[in-house]
Amino acid sequence: MTDRSTGPSAPEHQPRRLSRLWRRRQRGRQEAEPIPEALAEMAQRAQSLRDQAVVLHKQGRYEESRSLAEQVVGLYRQLAAERPTPYVAYLGSALRTLSLDLAGCGRPEEALATVEEAVATLRPQDASLQDYCLTELGCALYLLADHLDDLDERRGEALHAAEEALAIRRRLALRSRAHLSDLAVTYHFIAQLRLAHGQHGQAVGALGEEVSIYRQLAQEQPEVYRPKLALTLYHLATGLKEARLLTAALVAAEESAELYRPLAAHQPDVHQSDLDGVLRLTQWLQSATAGQPGQ
Repeated sequence: MTDRSTGPSAPEHQPRRLSRLWRRRQRGRQEAEPIPEALAEMAQRAQSLRDQAVVLHKQGRYEESRSLAEQVVGLYRQLAAERPTPYVAYLGSALRTLSLDLAGCGRPEEALATVEEAVATLRPQDASLQDYCLTELGCALYLLADHLDDLDERRGEALHAAEEALAIRRRLALRSRAHLSDLAVTYHFIAQLRLAHGQHGQAVGALGEEVSIYRQLAQEQPEVYRPKLALTLYHLATGLKEARLLTAALVAAEESAELYRPLAAHQPDVHQSDLDGVLRLTQWLQSATAGQPGQ
């Protein structure tokens, strides 16, 4: 079990298609405020290229995806110059996608500079696109934190960016439960950053928030979120162990094991090794807490 399972390699880091909300609003703008034919064709080409880039990125063909993503950014720069609303926001989103491709190509400095531009571009929000901008800004800040964490000389800045992403995703989650999964992933990343700084108590607090969110989601979609809840409880148990809160760690580990047992029975190739890891931790904690008063 690796902490990266809900970190930078998680699905939320993959380039995503523009949301249905984006498409509806774009159509609404076209009806209320006709876009010149040349701009409409350019926007259509940008979206087509971006869809192709998404497919290539998911296949791990980062150089090809980067080439297309650079074309998309170029098109949106032209569109944003002609019509800032809504195309400045879409430029910021395209820059975030390009940053992912640059990172995949092993060009961390360029990836960082590109996502920094994405963050700067997405901050000024048009009121009619606020939800879209906030969602994309949260993703860009998360990616910025990830890139900063990969650079030794700027690692200290990662936590600040991640905390800002967390604040945005809290706001979005209050508006719609659709953002809860992204919020949980952000809590996990912050927990890992806190642990790296030796801040065990704050890391445990973040993991506890992550567990709380996955409990809610697992009730609604057990097949999707019960494995995530089991894994997060394991991480919480490990964090509590590091904080020397062994009795609480044992409770979390035992709950994780109970969740993993039916998962491993159903899909042993996927979950058996996870269950084995949780059971080893549980046995260690049982031994360590034997005869001790509750903590």
